[in-house]
Amino acid sequence: MKTQPRIFSLQEANALLPAIEAILCRISEKKEVYDRLHDHLLMQELICRSSKPPATGSENGVTAGDTLLEDDARTVDEAWASLQKDAEEILNLGGILRNMERGCIDFLGKHEGRQVYFCWKKGEKTVHYYHS
Repeated sequence: MKTQPRIFSLQEANALLPAIEAILCRISEKKEVYDRLHDHLLMQELICRSSKPPATGSENGVTAGDTLLEDDARTVDEAWASLQKDAEEILNLGGILRNMERGCIDFLGKHEGRQVYFCWKKGEKTVHYYHS
């Protein structure tokens, strides 16, 4: 059963900003870690593929390097899942994460009798803008 999206007043959206900003700080930190892990995994994969001799005599063609790559890939997947969990936390509060890197959040709201999205960016004290 799909629930109706929350409609915020400007004051309600502004009241959520400290909690949203704390989540975005966690997201920024986790995104940096994820990016480093992802880049490391990619480099390791490229190195292993370019230096790996043809599989002859190894058991099932699996080497210690393959096992390490699998472990690294699992770590990258876990880092991504953690990022998704934080993004879902914002959604559960009623915000819409528009841009993870810039920390842009929209809140569905009403302004002058029309449905709008209140726009906020990490670092701003309050919501200053809206769009239809």
